[in-house]
Amino acid sequence: MNSTTAETVNSLRDFLHSNSFKNNDASRNSPNVCTSHLHNYQVTSASSGEAENIDTAVITPTMGSPRGPTPTNIPEIVETFRLPTVLATLPIHIFNVLFVLVVLASILSTRHLHSRPQKLFAINCGFFLIASLYDLAFDISYLAILDRPITVQTCSVIRNFVYNPIATQAFVDALERFSMAFFHHDMSVLTVFTLYSAFPLICIGLAVYNSFISLTLIQTDDVCETVRRTEWTNVVLIAIQWGSAVIAVLLYIAVWRKVKRERVAKFSPNDKRSTFDPIKMCSNRYYWDRHVVKIFFISCVLPLFLAAPSLVFTVLTEFHIYQDSVANIVSIVILDLATPITWIIYISYIGHIRRGLYECLCCFSSNRRSDEAPNQKAGSDLL
Repeated sequence: MNSTTAETVNSLRDFLHSNSFKNNDASRNSPNVCTSHLHNYQVTSASSGEAENIDTAVITPTMGSPRGPTPTNIPEIVETFRLPTVLATLPIHIFNVLFVLVVLASILSTRHLHSRPQKLFAINCGFFLIASLYDLAFDISYLAILDRPITVQTCSVIRNFVYNPIATQAFVDALERFSMAFFHHDMSVLTVFTLYSAFPLICIGLAVYNSFISLTLIQTDDVCETVRRTEWTNVVLIAIQWGSAVIAVLLYIAVWRKVKRERVAKFSPNDKRSTFDPIKMCSNRYYWDRHVVKIFFISCVLPLFLAAPSLVFTVLTEFHIYQDSVANIVSIVILDLATPITWIIYISYIGHIRRGLYECLCCFSSNRRSDEAPNQKAGSDLL
């Protein structure tokens, strides 16, 4: 998991919001629907959570209505909401992208990692970068459409394609380590990359379905009053995200117990007969060094703890138990710090990554000084 867990909390909030009032008769009598020009469809209302046949709604066509959504069936203009959290999260998301870019550059250029660990770290970091870019895209898209006239279709496309909460780096890494620890099976780097890619591609597929195929409109989106999105897609995203997180924790526990029980000399980094490379992190150390496995396990569990405050405030707010906008913003900011905190842990406790980052920064600094020197000399010659 990583910082896109914030969107997972949002999808959980949408799910709670659309189901928490199903038994509330008062809410049924006052549905919150948009006042746009539509024809005899159904809508999932934010206040009632039920599909109702009304003139300003969309879900599925009723008898005699047009077959499927067309541009004339969709509202001309949709209202957008203000999100004070974006002002707090935008600087963090920019920092996350820049920070992960620097770390990725150091991993790709380091001489302290053997080929396989280097490729695995690079893939892991690359998908952290993709997740950070999704977070930044959310902020930019929000600022782009705020207080501007926008149609439901346009807003739906924008929102659905930046609504990508699945972050399963920990799950894929745990599965790969489990395969090595218990079956001594080396997953190919291509297989690992495919597993990393599969989950974001699921989200892209759901975005295509929601934006161009689904006939459902919901009114629980963060930004737009009405967007095309079906409720079951939120359930799928929640199930995959949190299910993969729980499985990852269980797999890491099993791997940790397996590594801890191993007493073979080549698996012991403190043994003089060890086959560990003192200069480079080889595959042996990557998979069997208890210190490295422990760091990965901590990084797997960390986002779950960081997501807890936001999840608690989401539940309390949706059920009208406790509402505090400042506390909610703080909880979201804490959650968005999951990505830099994860890599700070890697850098702090895995010396090979730390040395690679240090050398990368030193190389950049020396190149910058060497570029400035000729300019300074040329300036002195002119004088």
